[in-house]
Amino acid sequence: MSENAPRPPPKDRTALYIAIVGALATVSAAFIGILPGLLNRAPAPAPTALVATANPMPTQAAQPTTVSPTLAARIDFLVTNNRAGPFDFFIDDEYQITVPPGGYQVLRVIPGEHRLTHCPRGTKPSDSNNECETLAREVKNEPYDWQLGGTIPARGEVLLFLLNQIDHDVDIYIEGQAMVPVNSHKFGTIQLNPGTYMIRTCPRGATPAQGICGTTGEYELLYNVEMYVVNVP
Repeated sequence: MSENAPRPPPKDRTALYIAIVGALATVSAAFIGILPGLLNRAPAPAPTALVATANPMPTQAAQPTTVSPTLAARIDFLVTNNRAGPFDFFIDDEYQITVPPGGYQVLRVIPGEHRLTHCPRGTKPSDSNNECETLAREVKNEPYDWQLGGTIPARGEVLLFLLNQIDHDVDIYIEGQAMVPVNSHKFGTIQLNPGTYMIRTCPRGATPAQGICGTTGEYELLYNVEMYVVNVP
């Protein structure tokens, strides 16, 4: 039976252990050096969602703004026609309205100097040999009255327009009884049988018996459309 071979003497690993310990110390020191920076670093912000908003396409092109006189700058313009046929009415040669025979129309007109023209229906001021009639007038009283004239007798009752062109409200008495209140710069109406009437204007709330009303006037109302105008306080 053979003898066991002798074991080699154990190697000295002291130097290896020293090297490992030194390496661990170096890594630990490096980690400790950067640790404060890691602890003080702000957390990364949460991602922000991006929302794309599309502007709607315009449905039509923008229109330019047109500045025009307001209605408050205009005045009532009453046109009456007691002629046998209809007439076209023009202001400054521009067509406004057709006024029927024995009828009327009310416009809203910018005050000032104007050329007022009426022509038989279907004709205009620019036509040669026309039968138009033109007058230049300063349109300033409100409401303004314009009568085409004519002698068409009333078809039944007369339509009487009562125009108040002064700065005070009035009460208008007809034959001392029928009273129509008309505010300042407005007009009212009343229907009467053809004939002659006594008409008187009083301050709002007054009566003819109080002696503070205007002078009584006698008016013959014969045509289809007539006017009574208050223009004196």
